[in-house]
Amino acid sequence: MIGRPLRRSTAAAAIGGISMPSGSNKLYSGSVDGSVRIWDYNSGKCVDVIKMGGKVSCMITHGPWVLIGIPKFVEALNTKTGMKLRFQGPSSLVCSMAITNEMLFAGTGDGRIMAWRFPAKDSNTEPVLILSGHQRPVISLSILARRLYSGSLDKSIKGLRTLFGMHRVGKTPVLFCSLHNSNCVRLLDLPS
Repeated sequence: MIGRPLRRSTAAAAIGGISMPSGSNKLYSGSVDGSVRIWDYNSGKCVDVIKMGGKVSCMITHGPWVLIGIPKFVEALNTKTGMKLRFQGPSSLVCSMAITNEMLFAGTGDGRIMAWRFPAKDSNTEPVLILSGHQRPVISLSILARRLYSGSLDKSIKGLRTLFGMHRVGKTPVLFCSLHNSNCVRLLDLPS
């Protein structure tokens, strides 16, 4: 069955992503013209426009956060507090994102997956982990059963078994524990 649109609203340019934060009556749409438009869900009217400084390629939400993928950055906007964060690191377009309660992952146009602590505890928004392995843009990320899956234009799907937020007694927290196909376990400490 094909439904009719609830509201008819027109954006100024092609849409790169849409998101509706938890508990909000606002819909966010990102466009290839570099803008994010905020729409009132009930009236269908655009109530604000935010200039991002680059083509919006993807968007996701996490609680009150709207995360926006643009070239070389992921912008995060807390719709409750107005707090903004800019996650740096990608050398190309952010093509896909996935998030847990502890980590933000972004698939990039150069075939890498970048990871940041989320929400950031301080102003350091540099990536804490960079994964490579794809030869073309990573256009899809999904986290299922504590595993990160990535899909790429190189026609491959890769899965990484992960455990997040492990801790060692008397030491710094372990950020990421991964069991690779080579049957080795890699532990990466958080930067201090």
